[in-house]
Amino acid sequence: MDRLKFIQNWLIEVILKEMKNTTKNRSMSLEEELIHSIGCCRLAQVLAAKRNLDTEIGGIIGTVHDYGRIITGEKESHAEKGAEPLLKFLKETGLFSEIEINTIVEAVANHSSKEKVQKPYDELIKDVDVLDNYFSGKIRDKEEYKRRLKNTLEELNLNYWL
Repeated sequence: MDRLKFIQNWLIEVILKEMKNTTKNRSMSLEEELIHSIGCCRLAQVLAAKRNLDTEIGGIIGTVHDYGRIITGEKESHAEKGAEPLLKFLKETGLFSEIEINTIVEAVANHSSKEKVQKPYDELIKDVDVLDNYFSGKIRDKEEYKRRLKNTLEELNLNYWL
């Protein structure tokens, strides 16, 4: 089984377990979390290819970037809250190098800092997150979101969507 499929199957198991056992008030339904994860995975693969980044790592980051919100049910600080348990899980799989683990975990931890320009995979997931939200009808008023959306749509030659 390839690593992306392994991670996707794992996240589905996490979501199904949360569906059975949760009494949390969630900022986003688990069904919406799954749809967003899948959308971000595929958009990350496309944008990673466009940016000459590893499409598998990009897809994995897209899949797991909201892991913190999935396990806590909370939007507040979810990027940071997901980083440590994700780090532990990725190490336990034995499927990833230390560099890959650090890349994935840093991108997840930094993806909510849309106002900052950081490393390539951090920027990838920030742009993908904004793009998936846009195509899902969730348009944010913050300037950093608008700027990222405009730049990413232009990068993909989708100017007519603006």
